[in-house]
Amino acid sequence: MKAMDQKKVIVKGMSCNHCKMAVEMNLKKIPGIETALADLGSGEVLLKGETIDLDKVRAMIEDIGYSYGGSLN
Repeated sequence: MKAMDQKKVIVKGMSCNHCKMAVEMNLKKIPGIETALADLGSGEVLLKGETIDLDKVRAMIEDIGYSYGGSLN
């Protein structure tokens, strides 16, 4: 079994719990991502899964109206 991949990305524009839930829910729809945990204060989103495609992550974030601020690791 392959180890879980883990990445942190910055999402700009989240201002409330509705934003947090929308970001988490939509990022979990991307194949290979099993967990998405957003932190409203820092704008960081912790992603866990077998394969995390940052191009797909950025596209999803922008599609739902937020700004992608890059990866932290």
